[in-house]
Order: sequence, then structure tokens, then C-alpha cells
Amino acid sequence: MSNSQMEQDGERAPRKPFQWVTVRGLLVAVVFGLVALVFVALKITLPIPGTEFVSDPRELLVTLGSAISGPVGALIIGFLAGVADTSETVLPSIVAHIVAGVFLAVAYRFWTKLPGITTPRLTVLWILSIVVYYFGALMPAFFLTYRLTTPEPFDFWQAYLGVARGAIGEIILIAFITTAVMVLLPRRYRRPMWGN
Repeated sequence: MSNSQMEQDGERAPRKPFQWVTVRGLLVAVVFGLVALVFVALKITLPIPGTEFVSDPRELLVTLGSAISGPVGALIIGFLAGVADTSETVLPSIVAHIVAGVFLAVAYRFWTKLPGITTPRLTVLWILSIVVYYFGALMPAFFLTYRLTTPEPFDFWQAYLGVARGAIGEIILIAFITTAVMVLLPRRYRRPMWGN
């Protein structure tokens, strides 16, 4: 074996194994999920300035917690965030928050692993992910699950569009707050706690 080959072999660091979950990620998921559960159980809401709508602060916890803790964390947070909903919406809420949380966990990890990603680029991608979280994952999963679990028929698109119009203020508020948190956190604390 030549010296140059030995040097190359020595320079290669052993690759860390892929981890779907970590102890820190589980702790974050449980804490964020329990706080979301308390918000829902106590019916704590945030008024959206300039409108008669209120925002559900559990979405702050589901989005941030899922992004950081990963898909397994998103399962825990999504379950805890939905379990205290009203009896007819418990299952749709749990499914919707799990689906949306897993989407956000995977998207966020993908964005943070892009070569040369900068904070401004990550910020734009995060905001786009929040929009997809609501319109492409949370609301469709909720209404599809509700349609499958309730005997009363309803028009999916009419319900979806009605909620989507009302959710715009919440999306802006959640995107603003979560983006501020992500930007203000030191880089090491905003890294996903799963993967390799």
C-alpha cells in the first residue's frame, strides 16, 4: 500500500450511521407535544391582528418541534397535539398533525443539507415549507380523514377553501414567529436532531 493511499484512507472520517431518532430528539418531541396538548386542552389561542380570527399556538410547537426532532418526533408531537381535540375531530386532527409534521421534518432536513445553504435561503425555504405544511398537508389530511370517519357527507372543496381563507392570517403569523425563532437560534440548535 502506498503512502498516498494510506493518507487518503486516514483522511476519510468514518461515516456516522443514520439515526431516525435520538434521545434529544425524543425529549424535544415529548416536551413540545405536551405543551401543544396543554394549549389545546385549555383552548389557548392567539388573536390575529386586524381580523376576527384567532391562531392555534399548537402549530408553533408542531412545526418547530417536528422540524428539529424528525419524523419519529413528528409522530409523537402530532399525536399529542391532536388528542385533546373534540371527540368528532380527534382522529382527523391527529392524522393531519402527524402527516404535516412528518412532511415538515423531512423538508427541513433536506433544506439544511443543501450544499452552500445560507440563512436567507433557508428562511425562504422554511416559509415555503410552512405554506405547504398548511395547504398541502395539514388541511387535506384533516378533511380526508374527517370525510372517511364521519357519516355526514360534506363538500371537501367547499370546506377546504373556507378554512383556507380563514387560515391565511394564521399561516402568516406562524411563518413569521417560527422564522424569527429559526433565525435567532444559534446554528447548532436549529440543526435537525436526526439523520447523520
